[in-house]
Amino acid sequence: MRVFLYEFITGGGMWAVAGAGAPAGGLLAEGSAMAGSLAADLLRIDGCHVEMLLDSRLPESVLGPIAGRVNWRRVSNADEERRWIQRLAGDCDATILIAPEFDRLLLDRCEQVEACGGRLASPDSRFVALASDKQATCEWLRRAKVNSPMGTTIAPGDDWPSELSPPAVLKPIDGAGSLDTRLLRSRDELHAIERTGPMRLEAFHPGRAASVAVLCGPHGFRLLEPCYQRLSDDGRFRYLGGAAPLDMMPRHRAQALAARAIAALPTTIGYVGVDMVLGSRGDGSEDYVIEVNPRLTTSYVGLSRLCRTNLAAAMLAIVDGGDAELSFGSDAIEFGPFDGEATAS
Repeated sequence: MRVFLYEFITGGGMWAVAGAGAPAGGLLAEGSAMAGSLAADLLRIDGCHVEMLLDSRLPESVLGPIAGRVNWRRVSNADEERRWIQRLAGDCDATILIAPEFDRLLLDRCEQVEACGGRLASPDSRFVALASDKQATCEWLRRAKVNSPMGTTIAPGDDWPSELSPPAVLKPIDGAGSLDTRLLRSRDELHAIERTGPMRLEAFHPGRAASVAVLCGPHGFRLLEPCYQRLSDDGRFRYLGGAAPLDMMPRHRAQALAARAIAALPTTIGYVGVDMVLGSRGDGSEDYVIEVNPRLTTSYVGLSRLCRTNLAAAMLAIVDGGDAELSFGSDAIEFGPFDGEATAS
Protein backbone atom coordinates (compact mmCIF):
# COMPACT_ATOMS: atom_id res chain seq x y z
CA MET A 1 0.00 0.00 0.00
CA ARG A 2 1.25 3.48 -0.90
CA VAL A 3 0.02 6.47 1.11
CA PHE A 4 0.61 10.05 0.01
CA LEU A 5 0.94 12.18 3.14
CA TYR A 6 0.83 15.90 2.35
CA GLU A 7 1.56 18.48 5.05
CA PHE A 8 1.27 22.10 3.91
CA ILE A 9 4.17 23.76 5.77
CA THR A 10 6.84 21.14 5.13
CA GLY A 11 5.44 20.03 1.79
CA GLY A 12 5.90 23.22 -0.22
CA GLY A 13 2.53 24.83 0.39
CA MET A 14 4.13 28.15 1.34
CA TRP A 15 5.21 28.63 -2.27
CA ALA A 16 1.54 29.31 -3.07
CA VAL A 17 1.16 32.02 -0.39
CA ALA A 18 1.91 35.47 -1.79
CA GLY A 19 4.70 37.24 0.06
CA ALA A 20 5.50 34.28 2.29
CA GLY A 21 9.10 33.32 2.87
CA ALA A 22 10.61 29.98 3.72
CA PRO A 23 8.81 28.02 6.46
CA ALA A 24 10.26 28.72 9.90
CA GLY A 25 9.53 28.97 13.60
CA GLY A 26 6.55 27.50 15.39
CA LEU A 27 4.51 26.78 12.26
CA LEU A 28 7.34 24.71 10.83
CA ALA A 29 7.89 22.83 14.08
CA GLU A 30 4.16 22.14 14.42
CA GLY A 31 3.80 20.98 10.83
CA SER A 32 6.83 18.71 10.98
CA ALA A 33 5.66 17.27 14.31
CA MET A 34 2.26 16.29 12.88
CA ALA A 35 3.72 14.94 9.65
CA GLY A 36 6.49 13.06 11.44
CA SER A 37 4.17 11.48 13.99
CA LEU A 38 1.64 10.32 11.39
CA ALA A 39 4.33 9.10 8.98
CA ALA A 40 5.99 7.08 11.75
CA ASP A 41 2.67 5.36 12.53
CA LEU A 42 2.01 4.66 8.84
CA LEU A 43 5.46 3.10 8.46
CA ARG A 44 4.62 0.66 11.26
CA ILE A 45 1.88 -0.85 9.08
CA ASP A 46 3.14 -3.93 7.24
CA GLY A 47 3.67 -3.18 3.57
CA CYS A 48 2.92 0.54 3.85
CA HIS A 49 5.10 2.93 1.85
CA VAL A 50 4.81 6.67 2.51
CA GLU A 51 5.20 9.37 -0.15
CA MET A 52 5.78 13.00 0.92
CA LEU A 53 6.72 16.39 -0.49
CA LEU A 54 9.47 18.60 0.95
CA ASP A 55 9.89 22.34 0.44
CA SER A 56 13.23 22.76 -1.37
CA ARG A 57 14.23 25.49 1.09
CA LEU A 58 14.16 23.01 3.97
CA PRO A 59 16.75 20.41 4.92
CA GLU A 60 15.76 16.76 4.85
CA SER A 61 16.33 16.66 8.62
CA VAL A 62 13.13 18.68 9.17
CA LEU A 63 11.24 15.43 8.63
CA GLY A 64 12.95 13.98 11.69
CA PRO A 65 13.76 10.30 12.18
CA ILE A 66 11.46 9.21 9.35
CA ALA A 67 13.35 11.22 6.69
CA GLY A 68 15.32 8.24 5.43
CA ARG A 69 12.33 5.90 5.46
CA VAL A 70 9.85 7.80 3.29
CA ASN A 71 9.94 8.61 -0.41
CA TRP A 72 10.02 12.39 -0.70
CA ARG A 73 10.15 14.85 -3.58
CA ARG A 74 11.47 18.39 -3.37
CA VAL A 75 9.11 21.21 -4.34
CA SER A 76 10.58 24.48 -5.66
CA ASN A 77 7.48 26.48 -6.69
CA ALA A 78 3.69 26.47 -6.55
CA ASP A 79 3.22 24.85 -9.95
CA GLU A 80 5.55 22.03 -8.99
CA GLU A 81 3.64 21.49 -5.75
CA ARG A 82 0.34 21.26 -7.64
CA ARG A 83 1.74 18.83 -10.20
CA TRP A 84 3.18 16.53 -7.53
CA ILE A 85 -0.07 16.56 -5.55
CA GLN A 86 -2.02 15.48 -8.62
CA ARG A 87 0.53 12.87 -9.67
CA LEU A 88 1.01 11.25 -6.26
CA ALA A 89 -2.67 11.41 -5.35
CA GLY A 90 -3.50 9.68 -8.62
CA ASP A 91 -0.83 7.01 -8.16
CA CYS A 92 -1.21 6.19 -4.45
CA ASP A 93 -3.79 4.04 -2.72
CA ALA A 94 -4.72 6.81 -0.27
CA THR A 95 -4.02 10.51 0.26
CA ILE A 96 -4.02 12.32 3.61
CA LEU A 97 -4.04 16.13 3.48
CA ILE A 98 -2.98 18.41 6.33
CA ALA A 99 -3.32 22.13 5.58
CA PRO A 100 -4.86 25.28 7.10
CA GLU A 101 -8.46 26.06 6.24
CA PHE A 102 -8.02 29.78 5.50
CA ASP A 103 -7.88 31.16 1.95
CA ARG A 104 -9.11 27.78 0.64
CA LEU A 105 -5.66 26.26 1.19
CA LEU A 106 -7.05 22.92 2.36
CA LEU A 107 -10.15 23.01 0.16
CA ASP A 108 -8.19 23.68 -3.04
CA ARG A 109 -5.94 20.69 -2.39
CA CYS A 110 -8.93 18.47 -1.61
CA GLU A 111 -10.46 19.44 -4.92
CA GLN A 112 -7.18 18.75 -6.73
CA VAL A 113 -7.07 15.23 -5.31
CA GLU A 114 -10.71 14.57 -6.16
CA ALA A 115 -10.31 15.99 -9.69
CA CYS A 116 -7.45 13.63 -10.54
CA GLY A 117 -9.31 10.59 -9.22
CA GLY A 118 -7.29 10.29 -6.03
CA ARG A 119 -8.67 8.49 -2.99
CA LEU A 120 -8.80 10.69 0.08
CA ALA A 121 -8.26 9.22 3.53
CA SER A 122 -8.91 12.63 5.06
CA PRO A 123 -12.09 14.73 4.95
CA ASP A 124 -13.64 15.33 1.53
CA SER A 125 -14.18 18.72 -0.10
CA ARG A 126 -17.84 19.01 0.90
CA PHE A 127 -17.02 18.56 4.57
CA VAL A 128 -13.95 20.79 4.34
CA ALA A 129 -15.98 23.57 2.70
CA LEU A 130 -18.53 23.51 5.52
CA ALA A 131 -16.10 23.19 8.42
CA SER A 132 -13.85 25.90 6.97
CA ASP A 133 -16.73 28.38 7.34
CA LYS A 134 -17.04 29.03 11.09
CA GLN A 135 -20.38 30.79 10.73
CA ALA A 136 -21.93 28.08 8.58
CA THR A 137 -20.66 25.31 10.87
CA CYS A 138 -22.09 26.86 14.02
CA GLU A 139 -25.41 27.58 12.32
CA TRP A 140 -25.56 23.95 11.14
CA LEU A 141 -24.88 22.66 14.65
CA ARG A 142 -27.37 25.03 16.29
CA ARG A 143 -30.10 23.90 13.87
CA ALA A 144 -29.34 20.34 14.97
CA LYS A 145 -29.70 21.39 18.66
CA VAL A 146 -25.98 20.92 19.33
CA ASN A 147 -24.64 23.55 21.74
CA SER A 148 -22.58 26.05 19.74
CA PRO A 149 -22.15 29.79 20.36
CA MET A 150 -24.71 32.17 18.93
CA GLY A 151 -23.00 34.50 16.49
CA THR A 152 -23.26 36.51 13.33
CA THR A 153 -21.17 37.63 10.38
CA ILE A 154 -20.03 41.25 10.45
CA ALA A 155 -18.50 43.18 7.57
CA PRO A 156 -15.81 45.87 7.87
CA GLY A 157 -17.38 48.99 9.33
CA ASP A 158 -20.39 47.21 10.82
CA ASP A 159 -21.49 48.17 14.32
CA TRP A 160 -21.86 45.71 17.17
CA PRO A 161 -24.96 43.59 16.43
CA SER A 162 -27.88 44.17 18.78
CA GLU A 163 -28.48 40.44 19.37
CA LEU A 164 -25.10 39.97 21.09
CA SER A 165 -23.87 41.37 24.38
CA PRO A 166 -20.21 41.68 25.35
CA PRO A 167 -17.98 39.90 26.05
CA ALA A 168 -17.79 38.24 22.66
CA VAL A 169 -15.18 36.59 20.47
CA LEU A 170 -14.17 38.01 17.09
CA LYS A 171 -12.60 35.57 14.63
CA PRO A 172 -12.06 35.15 10.87
CA ILE A 173 -14.79 33.24 9.08
CA ASP A 174 -12.22 30.80 7.69
CA GLY A 175 -9.47 31.01 10.29
CA ALA A 176 -7.26 28.13 11.36
CA GLY A 177 -6.52 27.74 15.05
CA SER A 178 -6.69 31.06 16.92
CA LEU A 179 -5.29 33.16 14.07
CA ASP A 180 -6.57 36.76 14.42
CA THR A 181 -8.98 35.68 17.17
CA ARG A 182 -9.59 37.95 20.15
CA LEU A 183 -11.90 38.48 23.10
CA LEU A 184 -13.80 41.78 23.02
CA ARG A 185 -14.95 42.95 26.44
CA SER A 186 -16.80 46.06 25.24
CA ARG A 187 -18.53 47.33 22.12
CA ASP A 188 -15.93 50.08 21.70
CA GLU A 189 -13.18 47.52 21.10
CA LEU A 190 -14.78 46.40 17.84
CA HIS A 191 -14.06 49.67 16.00
CA ALA A 192 -10.46 49.73 17.24
CA ILE A 193 -9.71 46.59 15.23
CA GLU A 194 -8.82 46.80 11.56
CA ARG A 195 -11.10 44.48 9.60
CA THR A 196 -10.46 43.85 5.92
CA GLY A 197 -13.10 41.20 5.34
CA PRO A 198 -16.12 39.52 6.90
CA MET A 199 -15.60 38.05 10.37
CA ARG A 200 -17.65 36.12 12.89
CA LEU A 201 -18.62 37.69 16.21
CA GLU A 202 -19.87 35.07 18.65
CA ALA A 203 -20.98 34.85 22.26
CA PHE A 204 -18.18 34.10 24.71
CA HIS A 205 -18.66 31.01 26.86
CA PRO A 206 -16.21 30.54 29.74
CA GLY A 207 -14.91 27.09 30.54
CA ARG A 208 -12.05 24.66 30.14
CA ALA A 209 -10.85 24.38 26.55
CA ALA A 210 -10.80 20.81 25.26
CA SER A 211 -10.77 18.88 22.01
CA VAL A 212 -11.92 15.48 20.85
CA ALA A 213 -10.45 13.84 17.77
CA VAL A 214 -12.76 11.57 15.79
CA LEU A 215 -11.89 8.91 13.23
CA CYS A 216 -14.64 8.99 10.60
CA GLY A 217 -15.64 6.40 8.04
CA PRO A 218 -18.54 5.53 5.73
CA HIS A 219 -20.21 3.36 8.37
CA GLY A 220 -19.69 5.44 11.50
CA PHE A 221 -17.01 7.02 13.64
CA ARG A 222 -14.78 6.36 16.64
CA LEU A 223 -14.14 8.90 19.38
CA LEU A 224 -10.57 9.20 20.63
CA GLU A 225 -9.41 10.27 24.07
CA PRO A 226 -10.27 13.93 24.77
CA CYS A 227 -7.44 16.37 25.39
CA TYR A 228 -7.35 19.59 27.35
CA GLN A 229 -6.05 22.62 25.46
CA ARG A 230 -3.80 25.19 27.08
CA LEU A 231 -4.69 28.62 25.68
CA SER A 232 -3.17 32.02 26.42
CA ASP A 233 -5.12 34.16 28.89
CA ASP A 234 -4.45 37.46 27.07
CA GLY A 235 -7.70 37.38 25.11
CA ARG A 236 -6.03 36.01 21.97
CA PHE A 237 -6.59 32.29 22.70
CA ARG A 238 -3.12 31.29 21.46
CA TYR A 239 -2.61 27.55 21.52
CA LEU A 240 0.09 26.62 24.04
CA GLY A 241 -0.22 22.85 23.93
CA GLY A 242 -2.41 20.10 25.29
CA ALA A 243 -2.72 17.43 27.93
CA ALA A 244 -4.45 14.06 28.25
CA PRO A 245 -6.27 12.09 29.47
CA LEU A 246 -9.21 13.85 31.12
CA ASP A 247 -10.89 12.77 34.34
CA MET A 248 -13.89 10.46 33.94
CA MET A 249 -16.76 12.97 34.08
CA PRO A 250 -15.34 15.65 31.76
CA ARG A 251 -14.16 12.85 29.47
CA HIS A 252 -17.72 11.56 29.08
CA ARG A 253 -19.09 15.07 28.56
CA ALA A 254 -16.48 15.92 25.92
CA GLN A 255 -17.02 12.70 23.99
CA ALA A 256 -20.81 13.02 24.17
CA LEU A 257 -20.70 16.55 22.75
CA ALA A 258 -18.24 15.56 20.01
CA ALA A 259 -20.43 12.59 19.06
CA ARG A 260 -23.49 14.81 18.73
CA ALA A 261 -21.56 17.28 16.59
CA ILE A 262 -20.13 14.68 14.21
CA ALA A 263 -23.50 12.92 13.93
CA ALA A 264 -25.14 16.22 12.98
CA LEU A 265 -22.62 17.12 10.28
CA PRO A 266 -22.37 15.55 6.80
CA THR A 267 -20.73 12.13 6.71
CA THR A 268 -17.01 12.27 5.99
CA ILE A 269 -13.86 10.19 6.36
CA GLY A 270 -10.57 10.55 8.17
CA TYR A 271 -9.41 12.52 11.18
CA VAL A 272 -11.61 15.37 12.43
CA GLY A 273 -11.00 17.54 15.49
CA VAL A 274 -13.82 19.03 17.55
CA ASP A 275 -12.80 22.02 19.70
CA MET A 276 -15.02 22.86 22.65
CA VAL A 277 -15.30 24.50 26.05
CA LEU A 278 -16.49 22.50 29.04
CA GLY A 279 -18.53 24.73 31.34
CA SER A 280 -18.97 24.58 35.09
CA ARG A 281 -22.17 22.50 35.15
CA GLY A 282 -21.67 18.78 35.58
CA ASP A 283 -24.66 17.96 33.37
CA GLY A 284 -22.90 19.38 30.31
CA SER A 285 -25.52 22.05 29.64
CA GLU A 286 -22.82 24.73 29.52
CA ASP A 287 -20.52 22.78 27.17
CA TYR A 288 -20.20 24.28 23.67
CA VAL A 289 -18.65 23.21 20.37
CA ILE A 290 -16.46 26.11 19.26
CA GLU A 291 -15.02 24.86 15.97
CA VAL A 292 -14.66 21.73 13.86
CA ASN A 293 -11.26 21.10 12.26
CA PRO A 294 -11.55 19.09 9.00
CA ARG A 295 -8.00 17.75 9.21
CA LEU A 296 -5.37 16.23 11.45
CA THR A 297 -4.50 18.52 14.37
CA THR A 298 -1.57 18.78 16.77
CA SER A 299 -3.44 16.56 19.21
CA TYR A 300 -2.38 13.63 17.02
CA VAL A 301 1.17 14.01 18.36
CA GLY A 302 0.01 13.38 21.92
CA LEU A 303 -2.67 10.82 21.08
CA SER A 304 -0.21 8.76 19.07
CA ARG A 305 2.07 8.55 22.09
CA LEU A 306 -0.85 7.69 24.38
CA CYS A 307 -2.20 5.03 22.02
CA ARG A 308 -1.10 1.45 22.78
CA THR A 309 -2.14 0.38 19.29
CA ASN A 310 -1.46 2.05 15.93
CA LEU A 311 -3.57 5.17 15.51
CA ALA A 312 -2.86 5.53 11.79
CA ALA A 313 -3.78 1.90 11.14
CA ALA A 314 -7.06 2.44 12.98
CA MET A 315 -7.77 5.56 10.93
CA LEU A 316 -7.22 3.76 7.62
CA ALA A 317 -9.30 0.78 8.71
CA ILE A 318 -12.24 3.01 9.63
CA VAL A 319 -11.86 4.99 6.39
CA ASP A 320 -12.16 1.64 4.56
CA GLY A 321 -15.46 0.97 6.32
CA GLY A 322 -14.11 -1.48 8.87
CA ASP A 323 -13.53 -1.42 12.59
CA ALA A 324 -10.27 -1.10 14.46
CA GLU A 325 -8.75 -2.03 17.77
CA LEU A 326 -7.89 1.05 19.81
CA SER A 327 -6.35 1.10 23.25
CA PHE A 328 -5.01 4.09 25.16
CA GLY A 329 -2.75 4.29 28.18
CA SER A 330 -3.70 6.11 31.37
CA ASP A 331 -0.41 7.94 31.99
CA ALA A 332 -0.79 11.71 31.93
CA ILE A 333 0.98 13.37 29.01
CA GLU A 334 1.52 16.94 27.90
CA PHE A 335 2.37 18.05 24.39
CA GLY A 336 3.25 21.40 22.94
CA PRO A 337 2.85 22.99 19.51
CA PHE A 338 6.45 24.04 19.03
CA ASP A 339 8.64 21.12 20.00
CA GLY A 340 6.36 18.32 18.87
CA GLU A 341 7.26 16.33 21.97
CA ALA A 342 4.85 14.47 24.20
CA THR A 343 6.06 13.79 27.71
CA ALA A 344 4.67 11.64 30.48
CA SER A 345 4.03 13.29 33.83
